[in-house]
Amino acid sequence: MASSNSRLPPDPLFILRGSKSAITCLHYENTGSGRLFSGCQEGEVYIWDLKTRRIKEMFDAHTKSSVLWIKSFEHNKLITQGRDGFIKIWHYKNSKWNISGMFKCSTLVFCSSVLFTHEGIKYIAIPSTTASKVDIISVDSSQDVVSIQPIERKQGMCMCLKYAGTSNNKQLILIGYESGELQLWNIFSKTLMDQLSIFPESIMCMDYSEKYLKGMCGSVSNKLVTFKVADDKLIMDKTVEVVNEGFNDITIRGDDKLIVTCGWDESIRLFSLKSLKQLAVLKYHKESIQCCTFTSDNILICGSKDKLISLWEIYS
Repeated sequence: MASSNSRLPPDPLFILRGSKSAITCLHYENTGSGRLFSGCQEGEVYIWDLKTRRIKEMFDAHTKSSVLWIKSFEHNKLITQGRDGFIKIWHYKNSKWNISGMFKCSTLVFCSSVLFTHEGIKYIAIPSTTASKVDIISVDSSQDVVSIQPIERKQGMCMCLKYAGTSNNKQLILIGYESGELQLWNIFSKTLMDQLSIFPESIMCMDYSEKYLKGMCGSVSNKLVTFKVADDKLIMDKTVEVVNEGFNDITIRGDDKLIVTCGWDESIRLFSLKSLKQLAVLKYHKESIQCCTFTSDNILICGSKDKLISLWEIYS
């Protein structure tokens, strides 16, 4: 796709239809399986075969509650998080998905959890049932390992989480709060490294490039703000304004070149991570864009409140 205005944005490659309710989260399995997982507002998880463009399976993960997050791991294992306040670990056995572990999380926010690995052990960072607190859970034992909470507790609820990788043997996590504050924590020492006021309102979504130590946050306003991490400090970078207000999701492509934002205004916006130049605005959906992800070969996948999933071939 050309970045100049002389070339019109593309149409979707194809549309996936069949979800019974609004699409709330997406996860593409980068194992060569060609499987796409989608969560919806009524609690079902759909598994799509992108080769046939059809639903392969569907199961009820969080009855009548939005699915906020899906992540596959190892062989035929899956983690889901629902607005019902449960995170469930699933194992595919005897031709169906079975629950092998379950624990509580917040029911008050739409903050999705984060899966990361440290010294060969898998952990999940989850929004706690206590406001402004993040719990670190061992996947194998389903037990709390560490809890992170600001001393002053004035930040309000956790709105978004992003694992920020390793720096000088420290495992770092970024936490965006209801107050508009962004914090950088050393996970296992429970040390607050730095904090930065990004917005006067809630940070609604965030993504971060470990390669360039740079991230972007979106809120209910029409502004997108980038930040950098240097020597375990948060540095405000640039602000970009778009026409309409509100963002549901931000995703940085795997090659760290492209940022995608999902707008309340039914728009999918593409930006250069390096320059923050807006490259294109993609339009197809009739309601807000809720989530997006990429396949291993950089096909963009977007899910909407209109129950449809669009796939786009992006050349930038």
